[in-house]
Amino acid sequence: MANPSEARRTEAQERGTQENGTARVRAATDRTVADMREATASGTAAMAEFVAPAATAAPAELPTPERIIAPVAEAGLDQGRRMMEAMLRVTDLYREANDRTADDMQAMFSSISRCAGGMQHWQRACFDLMQQSFDRMSQRHQALWSIRSPVEWAEFHRDAYIGSVQAVFTAQTMLLQLAARLAQEAVQPLEERARDGAQG
Repeated sequence: MANPSEARRTEAQERGTQENGTARVRAATDRTVADMREATASGTAAMAEFVAPAATAAPAELPTPERIIAPVAEAGLDQGRRMMEAMLRVTDLYREANDRTADDMQAMFSSISRCAGGMQHWQRACFDLMQQSFDRMSQRHQALWSIRSPVEWAEFHRDAYIGSVQAVFTAQTMLLQLAARLAQEAVQPLEERARDGAQG
C-alpha cells in the first residue's frame, strides 16, 4: 500500500508539470498573437503610406477621363492612318503593275486569238487535202478494172506513183506556207508591241 505522503507528493508534481505545460503553451500563443498584431500594424502602416498621397491629392492632380481617353484615341487614329496609307500604297503598286503590262497582255491575247483562227484554217486545209486524196484513190480504183495488158499495168503504177509524190509535195508546200502565214499573223501583234515599247 502506497504511502499517503508520497501519493500527495506525486500528485503535486504531476499538477506542477501540467501547470508548467499550460504556461508554456499560453506563452507561445501570446507571442504568436503579438507577432501577428505587429505584422498587421506594419502592413497597415505601409498601405496607409502608399495610399495617403493619392487620397490627399488635389482633384486637379487626378487624371480626368479626357486625359485617359485622348492618348488611346490618338494612338488608334495614328494606327488607322498608317493602315490606310499601307492599303493605298498596295493599291498603287497593283495599279502600276497593271498599267505597265496592259499593252503586253493585249498583244498576247491578240496573238492567241489569231492562232486560234489560224488553226481553223489549218484543219480545213487538211480536210480538203484528205478529200482530194480519197478522190484520186477512187479514180485509180476505177481505172484498175480497165487494165488489159502488162504495159497498161506498168503505166498505171507509174501514174499512181507520180500522182502520189506530186500530191504529197503539193500538200506539204501548201501546209508549210499556210503555217508560215499563220505564224506571221500571230506574231504581228507581239512585234508591234515590241516596237512601241522600244520607242516608248
